[in-house]
Amino acid sequence: MKFISSKRVKQEGLKEIEINYTDDRGVNHVDWKITDADGVVYDAIIDDDGTVSHSSGRYSGPDAFEKVRMPSDLIASKFGRYRESNLYRCHDTGEFFEEQWFRSVGEPLISSVAQEDAFRWFAETGESDLIELPDTGFTTINPQSALRAEIEKLAAARRCFVGEPVRELLGEGISGAGRLEERPRYSWAICGESADNVRAAPTAPHQE
Repeated sequence: MKFISSKRVKQEGLKEIEINYTDDRGVNHVDWKITDADGVVYDAIIDDDGTVSHSSGRYSGPDAFEKVRMPSDLIASKFGRYRESNLYRCHDTGEFFEEQWFRSVGEPLISSVAQEDAFRWFAETGESDLIELPDTGFTTINPQSALRAEIEKLAAARRCFVGEPVRELLGEGISGAGRLEERPRYSWAICGESADNVRAAPTAPHQE
């Protein structure tokens, strides 16, 4: 990968150019490149703080930018009130990266994730965060303390497993989960407010 400094881009008045291409499997892709006055082609812009700017989003550094362009699998998606987070694992290297969407920001932030931080990604799930595991049919939620107490009380009264009232609540829709705004082509978005309608929409360039 080749990177050009944001200072040069500004001084020379360079612009990103949209490139459309089809891979060996016949899948169409969109990418952006920067070409300088000498015809040298760069993949993205690197800022003074080491982050990488690209039309597909902002990256924590060159390593995160390179990981996103490797074949990878979506491990899980976490949906909070103001943030959406997607954890990916690269096929060839086993390395992880995270794609985060914030409600008030129009582009994703993609960061490299160490293996121990990938485990922490699950362990630090907040109250009311919803986690979806793709291709498994599993959706989990860590409810607020008051709601959790009500669920446990209801389950005890029915003498049933706590999952039964939880499924009923999810079927009625998760209060406060809301709907994230429609995202550009590189996002994974909530498509409905009911848990039954929460689906991840695949995007480039993370396809197998």
